[in-house]
Formats: sequence, C-alpha cells, structure tokens
Amino acid sequence: MISVFSEQLPRTARHLAFLCVVLLSLTAFETNILCQDEDDRSGEAVALFNKGQDAHEKGEFGTAIENYEKALKLIPDFPEAELQRGNAYQSLGKLDEAESAFRRALELREDWSLALANLGSVLVRKNNFAEADKILIRAIETDELNFPAYVAMTELRLKTKAPTAVLNSLLVKIRALTAKANPTASMWASRAALESAIGDRKNAKASAAKALELDPKYQFALSTSADIALFENDPSAADMFVKRLETVAPQSETAKALRARILIVQGKTDEARTLLNSIPKPGSS
Repeated sequence: MISVFSEQLPRTARHLAFLCVVLLSLTAFETNILCQDEDDRSGEAVALFNKGQDAHEKGEFGTAIENYEKALKLIPDFPEAELQRGNAYQSLGKLDEAESAFRRALELREDWSLALANLGSVLVRKNNFAEADKILIRAIETDELNFPAYVAMTELRLKTKAPTAVLNSLLVKIRALTAKANPTASMWASRAALESAIGDRKNAKASAAKALELDPKYQFALSTSADIALFENDPSAADMFVKRLETVAPQSETAKALRARILIVQGKTDEARTLLNSIPKPGSS
C-alpha cells in the first residue's frame, strides 16, 4: 500500500516525503551518537572518581584530588566528586579549597546532610563560628543521625566556651546516639570531650577509651585522654598519650601544647616556652 500510494504522489511531494524520512533518520542517528557520547563521558568520570577514592583511602590526597577534578571536567554537576574533593583538601589542611568544594556540592544537591556537616566542620576550623553554627544546626535538622555534624558541633561548642547548660544539652543527644548500634570513634571522642568539659572525668576516660578501641590513632580521643591525665596530675600517663599523638600528627598544634604542659609539670619551663613559641599564631601565615 505504501509503494502504491507514493507512486500516486506528485514528484515534488514524493521528494519532500523522502527528505523528511532522511531528516528523521539523521536526527535519530545524531541522538544515538549524543547519548553514546554522554554514556562514555559518564563512564569515564565514574572510573576517575573511583580511582580518586582508591588514592584517597591510601592517604594519597594529591592524586585523589587530581582524579576528582578530571571527573568534574567531564561531568561538572557531580556532587559526590565535589564532596570528596573537599574532604581531600581538608585532609591537606587547605581549608579555603575545601570550603569551596563543599559549597559547590551543596549547590548541586541542596540540603545534603553530609555536605552540610563537612562545610560546618571546615568553618569551625576557620573560626567562622557564626555561620558554622547555622550550618551545623541545619545539618542535624536534616538528619538527626548525622554523626559528623555532632562531632563538628562539639568542637564548635568547646572552642567557643559554651555555657555548661549548652554542653549538657549536646551531651544528652550524643549519649543517646552512642547508646545505639555501631557508634563511631569520633562520637565516643566527642562524648569524652564534653564529659571532661563539664567535669565528669570518670566517664570521660571511659568514653575516650572506647574511642581508642575503635581507632587507636584517633587524635581527638588521644588529646582528651592526655588532658584528663594532666588534670589528674599523672604526667606519665599524659606522656604516653601525647607520644601516640605525636606519632600520628607530629606537627599538630594540640600535641605541641600538650607536650609543653608536660614539660612545665616536669619543671622544664624553658623548653616548654620554646615549644609554645614554635606554634604559628593565627593569621601569621
């Protein structure tokens, strides 16, 4: 029927019909090519992201960043790559770059609780406390089981010397979360730091010990344990924890400050002064 019908069409009409068929075929062909190109870019971007993850897990943060950024060149709207790029920059101490990456991740995925927590953590480290408070409250409201947000909020409350009532309120929430299955080392360490801050050092020691059972190199738990030992006038125990901290993070300002306190207890005030003077002052770089 089609061939008979087409023969009855005028020559011009038959020509136009033929062109329409050709154009439709070409459009479908081009669409297939575009879809194939899109799939190829996506596959390559994911492969680069996975390479970045592998390097990240090995502590090769520079290599990880290179792969994340290559993935982002292929797919600019790749929130997971932005998040991990920010994490890698944060591990390198490049807080401005980390902040930028986390903000971009939130542009791509609004109210992403993990990106909110990580941005809040960076802002705390940069002493941008007012914005950090808003971001972390939002992170916890978005996900009440957001462990990284609670850890960053603990650091924020301790850094800003929050009133005891505020510390107690946060501690109640963290104690409830650590009573659930599989709490992280960071949550136990945060609990220990809050307990120590309100004077409950017996429970603080137990919480810090649980954190170190989960992660023997966890810096916050090591520093809290050393701080408690010094408060209890046990420089020998404090020295043990500080040595472990110095092994994990030899340039840590916290480790240097704790070591200086031990030196003072030992009567080595000149050495303590020299060590404290080696800690960079805020804004000096």
